[in-house]
Amino acid sequence: MENQESKGLPSFTAADPPKTTLDATTLEIAKLGYETAIQLWAAESQNRFSGDSTMLVANSLILAVIGFSYQTANFYPLVKYFLVIVGLTTCLA
Repeated sequence: MENQESKGLPSFTAADPPKTTLDATTLEIAKLGYETAIQLWAAESQNRFSGDSTMLVANSLILAVIGFSYQTANFYPLVKYFLVIVGLTTCLA
């Protein structure tokens, strides 16, 4: 190992990691990039949950109307089947 030092090769130990220097502008740009990425991820997550919430409310309303239609005797049978199809389509969407 002494031969490596004499050849001009650097020797690093675990206590002495290689040092890199970054200027303040580069660090600020990196920080801004990470903050933007986090905000974009949070907005996308919120949009996804908003869409899921909308579908859940729509499906709940359809299910309530289907339940009400089976309690009344004078409800049109074609509307019952139509509501079931709309509910299934909402679930698949």
